[in-house]
Amino acid sequence: KLSFVVPKDLPLGKYSVWVTNKNGTSKNQGFDISFVVTNNPAKRPIVESISPSPALYDEEIVISGSGFTSFGNSVYSSFGNVQNLPSSDGKTLRLKISSLSQIYKIKDVINLVKGKNLEAYLYVKNENGISKDPAVFYVKM
Repeated sequence: KLSFVVPKDLPLGKYSVWVTNKNGTSKNQGFDISFVVTNNPAKRPIVESISPSPALYDEEIVISGSGFTSFGNSVYSSFGNVQNLPSSDGKTLRLKISSLSQIYKIKDVINLVKGKNLEAYLYVKNENGISKDPAVFYVKM
């Protein structure tokens, strides 16, 4: 865990954060971390539920919560990612399990997992931030 204090008089804007120590630096390593100082903060996405759970491989899931934007929502999950999902109401996102970028790899070991519920975690990220805690859902293979 790493924490720092943001000065109260820091001008509005986007700021990059990185760590440098005797082992090197995290700057420019392909995973930029930043924060935005604003006078009109928006609430980060919150995932309240995922249904159905368990979902079948080709089934659509509905992610319910709040703080979703009309476009540009990304889902990061144990089974891969999906970018640029729309939300018409700011409360729901819809996607097919089969659209998750790494789910196809499970097909390689389908005989080992057939009939089982596989646990997965997901976060939602958009221009307002990333959901704080992972949401859990299950996929029935």
